[in-house]
This record gives sequence, structure tokens and C-alpha cells, in this order.
Amino acid sequence: MIKEFVLITLSTLISEDLTCISVGLLIQADQISVSNGILSCTLGIFLGDYLLFLTGKELHGMLRKREKFQFLFTNDFFTKTAIKLEKNYIKTIFLSRFMPGTRLPIYTFAGMTSKTSLPFIFTSFVASVIWTPAMIYLSFLYGESFKKFYDTNLFYISLILTGSSLFFLYQIILAVVQKERRLRFMFILAKITKLDF
Repeated sequence: MIKEFVLITLSTLISEDLTCISVGLLIQADQISVSNGILSCTLGIFLGDYLLFLTGKELHGMLRKREKFQFLFTNDFFTKTAIKLEKNYIKTIFLSRFMPGTRLPIYTFAGMTSKTSLPFIFTSFVASVIWTPAMIYLSFLYGESFKKFYDTNLFYISLILTGSSLFFLYQIILAVVQKERRLRFMFILAKITKLDF
């Protein structure tokens, strides 16, 4: 159980989305317990967010010591962005947990500009506690809809196919939400339609 807990926690540092999807499907298949799955994923996601914050702090310290990088901290964009973040700190940190593609820049920048870690730790923890069980539960429900297709001899193949289809569905949602991914998809689609067969 401890080995399982550690493995899931570390897996979230590699891909939290895929880990949550896999855990939800494994819970549905009675391969792991609900408490162990949710707690390990939540801890791993929270630690991953805090590592981004600490990366920002370390990056700020390193760049501040070098004269050639001082322009980064004196330009208007950095100053205005830091002020905006400070005014809406809790709201921004919390909402970025639910907005794909925003955590890396926001959490890192928060680490670079924050004087103390406590507000980030509290807000990030609360957001992780809400987001993680919701993500796992959606995966659980998705796996439940495929349960009737499970066969004893093909159980693991069915599990992999279910997880893969849910992951690709999630990627499609990201493509709709994120402008960069949407433009990339449209570009690829345009290239395909121009091919001669």
C-alpha cells in the first residue's frame, strides 16, 4: 500500500492528468482503494505545484545576482504583471488550477514575486483538494460506462483502451480551451485537406 502510494504520488510529477485518469479507472476496477488513490494524487499534485513556485523563487534569486538580467525586473511588463498578481493573488492561484496551460507560468511567476510562501501553499492546497477528486471521479464514471464491455481474459486491454480514449478526449477539450492548441490543430487539419491522394 505504501509502495502504491509513493508510485502514484511520483507519477503525478510526470503527468498529473494521465495519472488521475489512470487512478480513476483503477478505482473503478477495484485495483486500488478510493482513499489511497485520491490522497496520493492530491499530495503529488500539490507538491508539483509547490515545486513550480519554488522554481520561480530560485530563478528570481539566480537572475537577481547577474547584472545582465536586471532588465527583466525593471521593465514595465514585469512590474505591471506583478502588481496585478498581487491584487488578485488568491483568485489567480486558485483559478489557474482549473485552467489548463496556465499553472506553469503563473505559479513560477508567483514564486518570483511573492515575499512569503504561505498564501500560495494554502491556496494551492485547497485548489488541489477540490480539483483532484473531481478529476478522478470523472474518470471513475467514464470507466463505469465501459464496464459492460469488460471481459475476464481481456481486462487489462480494455482498461488500457478506456484510459487511452479518456486521455484523448481530455486532449480534445484542451484543444478547444487553449488558443495555441486550437490554432495548431487547425493548421494540421488544413495541411491534411490539401494532400493529394
